[in-house]
Amino acid sequence: MRHSRLFSMALALGLAAATALPALAWPDQPPDFATIAGPGIVGEVKITDASLLASLALGAVEDFGTGPLAAAPKVGEGYVITRYFYGGTFNFARLTYYPAAAGAPGYVYFEDGPQLEGSHTPYDGRWLYVTASGAAALQKILETVVNPAPASAPAQRPVPWTALGWAALLAACAVAAAGALALRRRAPGTNPA
Repeated sequence: MRHSRLFSMALALGLAAATALPALAWPDQPPDFATIAGPGIVGEVKITDASLLASLALGAVEDFGTGPLAAAPKVGEGYVITRYFYGGTFNFARLTYYPAAAGAPGYVYFEDGPQLEGSHTPYDGRWLYVTASGAAALQKILETVVNPAPASAPAQRPVPWTALGWAALLAACAVAAAGALALRRRAPGTNPA
């Protein structure tokens, strides 16, 4: 009896540890995918490129080291970035990124994701600076999704006029002239000369 109770407790602790370890491991991992929406973006764009996702790991964009700002900065329109973990099923947090003037850090407004239950992070509903590497990564992401350069079409070569083309043009002109002459003859008050 005592062995089965110890076994049950050990199994329960093992299961708890097995489920807790992945939760502790993912903050330094990139998200499985992310979405971005904002000015110049039609709808919401899904980001799946591994190098771009690596730059969106927790703490890569938001400057946790400096901590939350004392007051909200004056900003314009922002870009909403949502990061999804655990196979894309867990929305941990939403960042609204506000680029700053050249040479200045940008800002993010941090909101805990709707699936985060219990105690919220200390950053929920707070403003943070963007890290220098985060600003560069976000600029790269924006360059790929805001008004992306259209794919260049192959150069069209002009089609030279062939003898057949000239003959068709002359025939069309002759038909148009004959039609105009026929209309003139039928019009009242004209002389059918």
